[in-house]
Amino acid sequence: MIVKHKLGLDDRGTIEMIQENIYLQYFCGLPCFTTRPVFDASLFVDIRKRLGGDEFEAFNQRVIEVSEQVKPPQSRIKRKQQQQKKTKKQVRRGIRGQLQYISRDIKIVDSLLVKPGRAGLLEKRDRELMKTIRKVYSQQKLMYENKTHQCQDRIVNLFQPHVRPIVR
Repeated sequence: MIVKHKLGLDDRGTIEMIQENIYLQYFCGLPCFTTRPVFDASLFVDIRKRLGGDEFEAFNQRVIEVSEQVKPPQSRIKRKQQQQKKTKKQVRRGIRGQLQYISRDIKIVDSLLVKPGRAGLLEKRDRELMKTIRKVYSQQKLMYENKTHQCQDRIVNLFQPHVRPIVR
């Protein structure tokens, strides 16, 4: 009934619209998409006959009123737009925490590699990646300490350390 009213369709048009639209099928409570008609158009006629003309209209109006009172949840995008912008202090605190996490992780990897018999644990590609991670960490820490967003030969991609940021 809600679909029929909101879209302004007749009985057959409503059935066809539900048959073609996966979102309407989900709204109607179907477990999965189907291309077959979900029910026969005569079902609307049967409901109207059973309830009677006046009672059917009253029922229909009540269903429509209730459906219009229910507000759909806000989308993620709207919620994100409504969130306050983070202050510089909050951003710096977050960056400091992330730098501490990276520092801790680098120390853990280094402590594991220092143990006897583990020097060859990493393959060449992984050793190069660790070297790049250390360099990115030092660059990020330098930028954090100097309160800047630039540094010489800044790495922007761990797997392609030769790539530099685009100057705008």
